[in-house]
Amino acid sequence: MGVDDYHRQRLLPPTLAVILTTGIIEHGFECPCCGEPITMVLDLSVSVQSYVEDCEVCCNPIALAYSALDDRVLTFEARELC
Repeated sequence: MGVDDYHRQRLLPPTLAVILTTGIIEHGFECPCCGEPITMVLDLSVSVQSYVEDCEVCCNPIALAYSALDDRVLTFEARELC
């Protein structure tokens, strides 16, 4: 851990320090189940991911799959499981 990382983690709440240091972003899209606009947090430090997360509006499960490169989302898919 570098000096800047140490100070960032000491001065900021732990969650914010992690967001600043690990390439986590908030990504917006429409829920495939209810059609409402929602956001979910994506960890771009892992280049390819797929998992299931519930919609924050309708609570139905959504299958998420995405790929990332250099802290950018290359592909993103949200598929309904409802």
